[in-house]
Amino acid sequence: MALGTPIYKVDEYAQLRDFFQKSGAQDQAQVVLKRSPTEANASAAPGKSE
Repeated sequence: MALGTPIYKVDEYAQLRDFFQKSGAQDQAQVVLKRSPTEANASAAPGKSE
């Protein structure tokens, strides 16, 4: 993330702080990764080699 403006007005602070609070919360969220079969593995029967 990059900031275009390093200096903000006092009245913009609340909105800026809210943005960073939400960004930080999303960084802390858990992620679940699932494997999906690849095309080559999906067409081959398990346990059989070609």
